[in-house]
Amino acid sequence: MSDHPGEGSSSKRQRTISEQLQESMVAASPPKFISIGDIMNAAKGVTNMVLAHEIALDEDFRLEKQPESKLHKTVKSTVQQAFWDVLKEDLSGEIKIYDKALVLLQEIKENILGLLMPHQTPTRQQIEEVLDMELIEQQADKGTLDFLHYGKFILGIMTKLCAPIRDEKMQELAAEENVIKLYRGILDALQLMHMDFANFTIQAFRPEIQRQSIEYEKQKFKDFLATQEDGLQYTREWLLRNIKPDTYPEGASQRTINNMTLVSAYLELLEWKDENVFPETLLMDQHRFLALRELSEKIELVAAVILVVSASVQTASVSSTDFRKTLKQHTFDIVGNDYTMRNLENNLKILAAKIKSDVQEEIKKSNLPDVSPTAEDLLVRGIEDLFRKENRIRVLIRMRIREFLTTVLSVQQQAP
Repeated sequence: MSDHPGEGSSSKRQRTISEQLQESMVAASPPKFISIGDIMNAAKGVTNMVLAHEIALDEDFRLEKQPESKLHKTVKSTVQQAFWDVLKEDLSGEIKIYDKALVLLQEIKENILGLLMPHQTPTRQQIEEVLDMELIEQQADKGTLDFLHYGKFILGIMTKLCAPIRDEKMQELAAEENVIKLYRGILDALQLMHMDFANFTIQAFRPEIQRQSIEYEKQKFKDFLATQEDGLQYTREWLLRNIKPDTYPEGASQRTINNMTLVSAYLELLEWKDENVFPETLLMDQHRFLALRELSEKIELVAAVILVVSASVQTASVSSTDFRKTLKQHTFDIVGNDYTMRNLENNLKILAAKIKSDVQEEIKKSNLPDVSPTAEDLLVRGIEDLFRKENRIRVLIRMRIREFLTTVLSVQQQAP
């Protein structure tokens, strides 16, 4: 009869974190006997750990109602409409039947009580006194139950409790005299209020969650590992892949070697191959690392475009800061908003034509001689060739980005 709110970029769709972790839990063979209860508790712990992690890191974290499939929406709508039709018929006959109305009142009462804070004792007492189900049942038996009256009372309580964003909805319901529409609107509004209350609670407790999240996540991940034969397989492979003895300074300490290995491992995430399984220890932040990978590739492309333009059209106006900002904006607009490797080749052709036009306009505005057809052709082909990751300009810029990040991360690793 009522909805319940749901919880909670790479070139291909990624599974949710808890799905991946829980799948690995089922797939692995435990080193010792582990009961179904232990596995279910660990799976629940993984879900809670992911939720706590997101709340701690994401200042804008909110629970939102999840979109429904067409089938689910159709079935739910049919069932709900059937209920309201029956209720309308029960309350419209000469002999009124209040069975479903009483169940509805009880459900609404419990919903409202669930929204109250511990200190709201007077409101709780008022609700218990007015919505005294024993008294209401007696009224129903005598045929004196004023269902609309109780709906108006409920609405008054909800108006006091709801967030300001729901005021307009409350005002609409206050003017409603059709008892079925009123109660239907009350149930819809209660769902929204529960979502508002949950998000308010999350924000209120977020500082405390942040303080305790590290130890909490450590314990939950430990619980998860206890159900695995090797719960760190892919983390180990990731780290081993980045042990590079040839790059270590002569006589380097173990701490230096460890730090250099970690820096190399984290930089690998900026060029992560989708066919590789993500390290277990980083799964909760997988979407963040993949977003950084995409951003890094976009920055690489912007820098490459600017270099191609500067090399192809060697005039001061084209190398100016303002024009470079224009190049950056157009590159992000055309390539960045629809960034996948599948679309990149075609988007770069569109970008090349746009930048060729930009260059011509800039040259004309500066009263300079037209760019030669050879230079224009070099410009267009240079931009279109940036589709290839092994393009020499892109490789050079990628290397410079990696060197810069290596320096930054190395300094941070050495900090006490």
